[in-house]
Amino acid sequence: MTIAVIVIALLVISSIAWIIFYYQPSVEKQTSTSLNLRVSFNQTNVIQGNNLQAEVNVTSKGNLENVTLSCDTGDSGLGFSFEPATGASNFMSVLTVHVPDSTPTGNYSLTVTPSRGEAVENASCIVSVLSANVEVSGRLEVYLVYPDGYLDSVQFQDAQTKAIYTVTFPFVSIDNSARDYSITLQNEHTYNVTVNFNQGIGNIEFGGNYYVGSLYVYAPAGNSTISGQNINAYVYAPPGNSTIS
Repeated sequence: MTIAVIVIALLVISSIAWIIFYYQPSVEKQTSTSLNLRVSFNQTNVIQGNNLQAEVNVTSKGNLENVTLSCDTGDSGLGFSFEPATGASNFMSVLTVHVPDSTPTGNYSLTVTPSRGEAVENASCIVSVLSANVEVSGRLEVYLVYPDGYLDSVQFQDAQTKAIYTVTFPFVSIDNSARDYSITLQNEHTYNVTVNFNQGIGNIEFGGNYYVGSLYVYAPAGNSTISGQNINAYVYAPPGNSTIS
């Protein structure tokens, strides 16, 4: 009888222990987390020698875990940094892409990956590196009412930096008002264009500056030249006036 009671007690204890083990969550379920990644760039174009920033949002479902961010830039030579590079569960980081001056202009693919021991998801995007300097060329044609005037130069004033870039034309003849020009300007900048005249020959002094408009310089990735930027102007000094400014 005593032996039977002991056997029954052992069976009951074993059954209870098996039930507790069976319903206990596994370690994998406790630490399993579903990660979602979103990368939002404030722009996708960047000039050589500058930086580009993006907001990286990591959201997860499950227990809190440390998630580390990394970025694969391939063989582009682009550098990167995250602030912060590591977070727990849901967090936002700022990705800064560093573009050296020597980076060839072109389109580059970047891949951002969050991981917690192993990569779980990634997001790829295209960054366009633009040439810092652009060679702009075209035909400058100015109609001069007074034949004694002649074109002396054309100026491009940077609307952002106020720097002035000038193309000076050697004297060829009176009323020589059509010239080809070529000048190096900054990409993605706007310039105020002014044509300059020298004084005429004889009793008429014909000279000064004449604003002809603005020029926006933009060369996409893979380009460092812009041709066909023709400039046309009609210059007239009313009777009684010998100068234009």
